[in-house]
Amino acid sequence: MWLVPENLILLAVLAGVLMFWRSTLRAREEAIRASRAACKVRGHQFLDDTVCLARLGISRGRQGWPLLRRTYEFEFSADGFDRIVGSVTVFGSRVESVYLPEGAREF
Repeated sequence: MWLVPENLILLAVLAGVLMFWRSTLRAREEAIRASRAACKVRGHQFLDDTVCLARLGISRGRQGWPLLRRTYEFEFSADGFDRIVGSVTVFGSRVESVYLPEGAREF
């Protein structure tokens, strides 16, 4: 029989890993979308069309349940010659904040 406790534990762990992977992909897509939009609003060029996970933590949401807070970093250019690092924070599945340094010049 395959319904032994060891197999059920393995299935539960596998389901947890798949849920984490799916939520991470969704959060990354939201971070890319928010980063691209923030750069477009300020007239900057969003470089490499990607973000990189910089920080991962757990915080409590509005109802008190633990949610993942992910901070992604991305690079953008203000004048086409420089590379400036910005960040976007995703809490759960929604974008919490986008940071573009003040030193970045606008066109």
